[in-house]
Amino acid sequence: MTKDQIESKTFKKGLFGYNKDEVNSFLRSVAEDYAELETKYAALESENEVSKKNLMENSVKIYELEKQLEQAAPGSKKEANAANAEANKIINDAKKKANEVIANAKAELAKLKEEMETLKSGSSAKVAEAADKVEAAVEADPITKLKMKSQGGDAPQKLKMTPKAAPEAEPKPAAFTGKSAQAAQEEEEEELIIGEVEEGVKRNQVLIGDGDEDADFEFL
Repeated sequence: MTKDQIESKTFKKGLFGYNKDEVNSFLRSVAEDYAELETKYAALESENEVSKKNLMENSVKIYELEKQLEQAAPGSKKEANAANAEANKIINDAKKKANEVIANAKAELAKLKEEMETLKSGSSAKVAEAADKVEAAVEADPITKLKMKSQGGDAPQKLKMTPKAAPEAEPKPAAFTGKSAQAAQEEEEEELIIGEVEEGVKRNQVLIGDGDEDADFEFL
């Protein structure tokens, strides 16, 4: 039914029937409302079609996006694996270089220690050799030995010297010499402190031993 059909509707006349003007006015009002409803319905139907079309287009887009995502996922995973492999390689290279540096430093340190030990050994040998030479020189030179003994920490030792018997000379009277025979004997017996030669020692004496005994001194 349409608006025109409602407006053009006719009724048969009867005895004591309805008022014709009121009936026509009502039909016109109904026709107008119906026409308005038709317009709204058409608009809603048009919107519905647009919505259906949009829904279909969106469904297609979603399908394409899902398909692209599925295709891109393996590639993304592959790229992620490649990035992880590169990172692991960099880390391993850094560790390797660090280990090489540490190993070289340890080797250099060991080499330096060995050289230091060699130098110490050589120095000790040289010092021992020099000490042996000095000791040999001291043993060869008794005078030097006596001087070194006197420079030690011990107190100087006194050595009593008694010259060996010399050819007896004729005794001189005490009045001539001005000294008694006992004083002359005391003058001849002198004390010698090791390392120090007193002025009273006669110069015709020479040391032939280590100086520990009286027999080590003889006349020239």
